[in-house]
Amino acid sequence: MRIEESVFSCRSLMKETLEPYGFRRDGDSYRYSEPMLEGAFRAVICIGQDGKVSGTVIESNTEEEYLPVHAQNQTGAFAGRVREAYTSVLRKIAERCFTVDPGKYTKKRVWIIPANPKYYDLDTLFAGMKDVLWKQSSRVQPGDLVYMYITAPVSAVRYQCIVTETEIPYEYSDANVSMEKVMKMDVLKKFPDSFLPLVRLKELGVTAVRGPRTATDAFMEFVRSEVN
Repeated sequence: MRIEESVFSCRSLMKETLEPYGFRRDGDSYRYSEPMLEGAFRAVICIGQDGKVSGTVIESNTEEEYLPVHAQNQTGAFAGRVREAYTSVLRKIAERCFTVDPGKYTKKRVWIIPANPKYYDLDTLFAGMKDVLWKQSSRVQPGDLVYMYITAPVSAVRYQCIVTETEIPYEYSDANVSMEKVMKMDVLKKFPDSFLPLVRLKELGVTAVRGPRTATDAFMEFVRSEVN
């Protein structure tokens, strides 16, 4: 998945924001340029009439495209810095010129992801409802639904979230968790712990949640029937 798709796939364009942000008309599309890494590179972003985003990174010294930014097999530290800077440019555009579009959430995967209350205060972390960062350790994609399962002593699903962005570089490590990338989520609903406790999950074919896992058909059918 290209970086642009990861950032924008579940968002819709607010065209009226483009020119105030700095975009300029270029025929039927809009173009924007921003220097990166102290001017060594610049990001050139193009948004079509259909809202589709494409972009390139140009080396300032040579005026040539820096191809490794879109090559996922390029994992060196320098390429990673350029890719992170470019992603930051895209995220700012997404936040200012696009809105999250629930209509693009259809036909995505549904995940159940555990969280240990000994290590995470989810009620505080999720209080803001939007742009929650969480460790990405599975093939989650933008638009996927995530049900956060709080482990013992709670042992219940408490939050329904929607993934808005993935593959965000994020280096962190402590005694409990190590992260190299995170995903961004918006909170859609908070459930009482009596709604989806472990005993009900087992009835729905979810016998254990030791790590990120996809939901069963029975789980998804129950949620569709019970959640408006």
